[in-house]
Amino acid sequence: MSSLTTASVVLFICVVSACQKQTPLQTTHPCTKIEIHLAEKNPGRNLIEVTSSNSGRKIYLHEEVVITGRGIMRVNAVTYFNLLEEIPSGRPFYEVRVEFTKEAAQRLARVTAENRGKILALLVDGRVIADSVIHETIHDLIAIQDEKMTKEHSEELAKLLNAGCATSQAQ
Repeated sequence: MSSLTTASVVLFICVVSACQKQTPLQTTHPCTKIEIHLAEKNPGRNLIEVTSSNSGRKIYLHEEVVITGRGIMRVNAVTYFNLLEEIPSGRPFYEVRVEFTKEAAQRLARVTAENRGKILALLVDGRVIADSVIHETIHDLIAIQDEKMTKEHSEELAKLLNAGCATSQAQ
């Protein structure tokens, strides 16, 4: 796995509304469709208005898909301890790492380098489950994080994204 550097990771904070509601994610859906889109904070021509599941705010998606599930190489649920100062000592912190194929990573790097300040949105079956402002070029992976995410939710999200990746690979 690539080493984690600031330039290779974007954090999707407040990941999944299910993390805050403590409801299970749908992980058995046979046709999970994964897409990553650029989005804007404000409406504009040819943009699609959606409501982010995690933040509840409206964002405006570009129609073009940046990466599909085919571009995902692997998704892992990861546990950390004392990663952030805000988390009390000894309390675990969970994230989901999404690693991309070489081609998808190259596209992601180009798109994020050219679109700083815009939003990168992760959609599962047409629903925005994570979004974050692009602050720097993303080279090879994204980390989906939420301080309220539980181990179970991180594992469920990883399974869901891996299922979409496997479904896309078979298409």
